[in-house]
Amino acid sequence: MTPSFPRTGVSGHAGAVQIAALERFGHELGLAFQCVDDLIGIWGDPGVTGKPVGNDLARRKATLPVVAALNSRSEAATELAALYQAPAAMTASDVERATALVKVAGGGHVAQRCADERIQAAIAALPDAVRSPDLIALSQLICRREC
Repeated sequence: MTPSFPRTGVSGHAGAVQIAALERFGHELGLAFQCVDDLIGIWGDPGVTGKPVGNDLARRKATLPVVAALNSRSEAATELAALYQAPAAMTASDVERATALVKVAGGGHVAQRCADERIQAAIAALPDAVRSPDLIALSQLICRREC
């Protein structure tokens, strides 16, 4: 997402400071988008998102909610680590259990907080010349995509 914002600045004859701010905005917005995408990959509604739920867990991807859960040093983290280290492919019940463990260990809260913080950083990076209520609302919408 980041490259399009500097190009917009260049085509609009923005100065180096504004282009750097747009790069920062795009970078932070992209990070927020990824945080929310990780949440949707675990708790999303496939009918809404078009993504199979639990697929990242089944493939043992180290998404932000999973890493946060594993770093919680809780009993849930220990059990989740065992599921992730098991040699056999995850079954549907393993994925269901992993989903519950990530939630119990706080992985979802950490990822949502990260998304919220990244959106705030993106908005703060916007130069006054392009900061508009519509752009701010659009940015915030990224953190509230349907799960």
